Amino acid sequence: MQGVSHLWKTGYATALMLSLLGLMVFLFNAAWQNGADGLKLPAWLRILVNLALFSMPVFIALSAYAMNLRVVQYGWTVERVWAAIIIGLTSLYAVGYAISVFFRSNGWMHHASKVNVIAAWLIALVLLLTHTPVLDPIRISVDSQVQRLLTKVTPVQSFDFEYLRFQGGYYGNGALNKLVILRDHPQFSEINQKATQALVAKYKTYGATNHNEPENQADLVKLLHIYPSGSQVPAELLTYLWGETQSKSYWINCLRISSGCQALLIDLNGDAENELVIFDGYNTVVFSQQDRQWKRAGHLRGRNWHQLEAAEVEKALKAGSVAVVDSKWRELKVLQDTYTLEPQ
Repeated sequence: MQGVSHLWKTGYATALMLSLLGLMVFLFNAAWQNGADGLKLPAWLRILVNLALFSMPVFIALSAYAMNLRVVQYGWTVERVWAAIIIGLTSLYAVGYAISVFFRSNGWMHHASKVNVIAAWLIALVLLLTHTPVLDPIRISVDSQVQRLLTKVTPVQSFDFEYLRFQGGYYGNGALNKLVILRDHPQFSEINQKATQALVAKYKTYGATNHNEPENQADLVKLLHIYPSGSQVPAELLTYLWGETQSKSYWINCLRISSGCQALLIDLNGDAENELVIFDGYNTVVFSQQDRQWKRAGHLRGRNWHQLEAAEVEKALKAGSVAVVDSKWRELKVLQDTYTLEPQ
């Protein structure tokens, strides 16, 4: 006997069992119809259906247990709130049908119709409540995650402030405004700073599954894999990159994930000073000195840029398979706009 360990290892045990329960409710009603068709079923088949209906509360209990495990570990999210609502509503059918098996005076599963009607009304009521603060999944999720932060269950460095900003809606932004002025927490200054940054952020940082935001410039250096090997990033440039990372005014996703960035120091404009090229997935960013200050110069695009994998870029940089090539075409300037030819 393997127990339920393999079920938990799937990572989607609750969704799997709820899908099975939904299918059982559908198939039972398809066979039962208005009750008359169900009586035409052979006795042995009705016994099997009864056994299946008896198993439904067991699946409900397992689903609730699996959901509770996730909530205890990670708190409520919108998806988990909806899953809990579905578990609760499905339990009406599961328990109602299981009890109906015992009442045979008016025919097999005669009381199933009452279960269906009661469940339908309660479903309508619950769905209505989800559009009010009473049962709003977003409110519940925001309250849960913020509470985990304030009680130190979730470390400040691991907390997703951007979730409140971009997915928390009215409640999330309200929570951020409170965190900005928070004082009764040992790390209130850090929380204030991150909440403020999230409030002014205009874009969501992606790649959060490997979220590993650097805490200082030393961590930032570790995330930059510089080529040619042995090259050093100028201290002024590191200071600028650190400011970009902290202000979140511009997203360099690879500086926020554990794998880090492939970066190249190379002179692109012939001024005898190296530019820094950061290969950030589809977004290749160039930083250059302008008036003795490091700034973001722009982005590079190639004919096959969208086909290059990170491993291929890393391999090319290690092998030194990079070169600066003069452009065949000059740029066209119309008023203040500059146009560059992209080869077909």
